[in-house]
Amino acid sequence: IIRFILIMCISMSLLYTYRITRMYFDEPTARLAAGLHAFMPAPILLSLNHRKDPVVQLIVMFAFYHAMRVFRQDQGWQKSAFMVVVGLFAVYPFRSGLVLPFIGMMVICFVLANRNALQGIVLTLITLLSLVVLQLSIPEDSRVNLDTYASRATGKFAESAEFSDTGGLTRLLRVTGPLDIYK
Repeated sequence: IIRFILIMCISMSLLYTYRITRMYFDEPTARLAAGLHAFMPAPILLSLNHRKDPVVQLIVMFAFYHAMRVFRQDQGWQKSAFMVVVGLFAVYPFRSGLVLPFIGMMVICFVLANRNALQGIVLTLITLLSLVVLQLSIPEDSRVNLDTYASRATGKFAESAEFSDTGGLTRLLRVTGPLDIYK
């Protein structure tokens, strides 16, 4: 049942890939993007693996789509702004360290799309610097602290490497040939 739910999440992310691409390009390009997303090894691997990554990917694509609607000031952008906030609250329990960088990425996208090159670069640097200072100044026991998140991720990879012969993320990432994922 869990594998079917993960496959459903990957399939739903195809729709968001199509819709996001369709916002900026024509329909054939959007179809090509969705087709590439469907048959690339990463979505297939994520759907077979019993991890929370497909759910996180779907929520992030949901929030990204609605953020693009806000940036473009499409009709109903106020509702999309609310959906971005809902998406960020939804992703927090799964990947708490992703929330602040996602907000920073959205601010950078907005700044670069709406300013000239010099203003965009200056505001991007200010945004990056403020996010790094914010993540380093948050108390260490918080899940959003950069040092805490990095040490937790390093520990997970080290633990996974210990179990690489019988299970774990390292075994799933080890591929002997480029077509092994499609078997």
